[in-house]
Amino acid sequence: MLRTESYAPDLLADIYAPEQAGAGRPAILLIHGGGWGAGGRAEFAELARWFAAQGAVAIAIDYRLSTAGHRWPAQRIDVQRALAWIDSHAFELGIDRTRIAALGGSAGGHLAAWLAVDNATGVRVKAVVSLWGPWDLTLPDAELQPDAIGMLETLLGPGRPGAREASPYFHISRESAPVLLIHGLDDPLVPPSQAQRACARYRETGARCELLELPSEGHGLSRNEDVVRVANAVRAFLIRELLQAPSSPGAQHTVR
Repeated sequence: MLRTESYAPDLLADIYAPEQAGAGRPAILLIHGGGWGAGGRAEFAELARWFAAQGAVAIAIDYRLSTAGHRWPAQRIDVQRALAWIDSHAFELGIDRTRIAALGGSAGGHLAAWLAVDNATGVRVKAVVSLWGPWDLTLPDAELQPDAIGMLETLLGPGRPGAREASPYFHISRESAPVLLIHGLDDPLVPPSQAQRACARYRETGARCELLELPSEGHGLSRNEDVVRVANAVRAFLIRELLQAPSSPGAQHTVR
């Protein structure tokens, strides 16, 4: 069951709900990729339908794009607004407002990571899945592809001012939401060290992180067996974090 709503002026959300009406369901906020400057909410339509079939309410959103002149922190503000909208409409959507997770890929993984570490708003996510998303935007040009440099300059401006503030890595704390990080070890656009360092930082602070590393995968998924592996990992993580009691703080699991 699909409907489209406006969660903020000129910003839309597609809501995928289970066929049968219900209440107290978990919710998944889906955040598309595209280098902060392209893409749209339809990117995760298939995944949203899968979540709805599992009994969750999936909400796929648009956000303001850097290529349209919207520099950081517009994108962070938009995902925060989307989360607040879900929280305020939880009753009518049949959502348990204490069981909201976020999932994003690439640039969307960076924005989902922001929701994991964000303590500035009253609404918090219970868990986050970041698919090959960057955590540290301060990497020197020598460690980045030209495409990545261009995306960051468009997002932050020439010289990338505010890169540290825009990096979830530097905001990780013990209060950060549990995360599942999934990253290809051959990713040429977002180095796998981004996920490795973020998970290590999580462990240092006592927050919970799981890391799934995919040999022979780049920026995204190219092999059917890895699609199945990722789907199983995401499902198990969200069931554990949204439906079951948490494990001990500071846990870190790395799977290859």
